[in-house]
Amino acid sequence: MTKFAHLATVFDGAAFGIALLWHDGSVLDSNAAYRAMYGDNSDALLRDHEAEFEELVNGKRELLEFEQRTTKGAGEESWAACAFSRVHEEDGKPYGAICMIRDITGVRESERRILHHMTHDPLTGMPNRLHFESKLREQLAKSGGTQLTALAVLMVDIDHFREINEAFGHDSGEFVVSQVGQRLGSVVSADDVVARIGTDQFGILARSHDDAQHVEGTARRVFSALAKPLELGTRTVYVSASVGIAAVSASYQRAEDVMRDAQIATRYAKSSGGSRTAIFDSEMAKRAEQRVQLSNDMRAGLERDEFYLLYQPIVTLDGGEFTGCEALLRWNHPVMGLLPPAEFIPLAEQMGMSTQIGRVVARLACRQLASWRDESGLDLRMNINVAWPDLLEAEFEQSLVAVTREYNIKPPQITLEITENIVLNPGDRATLLVERLRQLGFRICIDDFGTGYSSLHYLQRFKIDALKIDRSFVCGPEGGVASEPIIRALMTLADGFGLRVVAEGIETKRQRDILRSAGCRYGQGFFFAKPLSPEELVNKYPAAFARPAQNART
Repeated sequence: MTKFAHLATVFDGAAFGIALLWHDGSVLDSNAAYRAMYGDNSDALLRDHEAEFEELVNGKRELLEFEQRTTKGAGEESWAACAFSRVHEEDGKPYGAICMIRDITGVRESERRILHHMTHDPLTGMPNRLHFESKLREQLAKSGGTQLTALAVLMVDIDHFREINEAFGHDSGEFVVSQVGQRLGSVVSADDVVARIGTDQFGILARSHDDAQHVEGTARRVFSALAKPLELGTRTVYVSASVGIAAVSASYQRAEDVMRDAQIATRYAKSSGGSRTAIFDSEMAKRAEQRVQLSNDMRAGLERDEFYLLYQPIVTLDGGEFTGCEALLRWNHPVMGLLPPAEFIPLAEQMGMSTQIGRVVARLACRQLASWRDESGLDLRMNINVAWPDLLEAEFEQSLVAVTREYNIKPPQITLEITENIVLNPGDRATLLVERLRQLGFRICIDDFGTGYSSLHYLQRFKIDALKIDRSFVCGPEGGVASEPIIRALMTLADGFGLRVVAEGIETKRQRDILRSAGCRYGQGFFFAKPLSPEELVNKYPAAFARPAQNART
């Protein structure tokens, strides 16, 4: 084979396209790879690049490079990277150009997959926060500062998702998220964007084309779609969500600000009880600033020992004898004064500070029990409230056991009050923790009994020691009880399981008498005593704190 024949074979068999073009752009010669992509001419190759090619052959540029989308003979779409170099005749006149073409379809496909991975959620396949905020920025840029009354961001936050995840397991939690995503995708319009923007949060960018009712209609469809139950194996789960809305106006310059305000509205909807919609306004912004300040104050307050306990006695309904007390947390805020738990515990739970506060409560309670023991020789009993995050905290059990041992407090002296709305299911982490604590000797009491969805479920499945009838059943009009039949039904249930029952919120003699006639033996409330300081409690019940004449320890 001659040298030229060898070169011709290499030329025609090259894996990349090669073409020799005249100075007018026509094809002088080309190899098979080129012809498979562009045929026998350069029309498709030079489309939109004719002026640049002319500059190349006339010496006004040394190199011409670009990437373009092409179609192969079978109609298959591909991408090519094209590089042109100028070719001269012997006298220096422009002859044309040689073009080398690489098929970069695989590279582009990899880039596309990487981009999709970066902008989409792997669980649901939906756009993620990055993609959502990018689309929002595009809309803000298009507006040019004009009023955008027909554009809004809806933040959809699944209510009680942490409880669902912990109660049924991570896989079930992911299933719930994926199902919620599918339902949201089915209720938005084609022009809207729906994305998963957090673990249990979705965003909807509603573009309503001047239809003011579109955003409200979208929110209604969201609630309607989520109202249908989900089946988790043999279990049925009902899912609700809190929806925060930020209507986009000319005052917004950044997508981050719109997202922030939608998030603030969502928190407002959730703190108002969940399963509702809140539209952002300036008052919410002020409250959000106050929340940030309060959370900062809370951290500082924990360091400065601003938190303390008051004690409300639990007494017999027959004679009012002291049987124990409930530890009630208070915060002596340096500016706002005395704050009850309702004003800061929900924020503490949202900010991840409730477990730290729980440790403070346990320590203060054990220290006070030890003080009373040292003074009177009695091992008194005290109820301590346990927040849901505490039951999910890996070190809660160890810290509770450690502080009781530090102060030499016997576990049966401590009754842990768990609200009925906490979801406990056999085998989950919270339930196993509660069972271990009970085995260690701590008593377990269900607080707010009768207000949740699982009263009988708790009594049937879990070993508990006591329950508290919620004040909503106790406090009725004109000093009576709210529902005597319900109280009697709850007492029948408790008696059947041999449980100690305490009625909360007793404010009148009439309420005390009705509860006593229904079979309730213990109660607490303002009728007997308000929450008291340690000194006030001892002074009110001196006999309960005096050392017995014989057998100092009972």
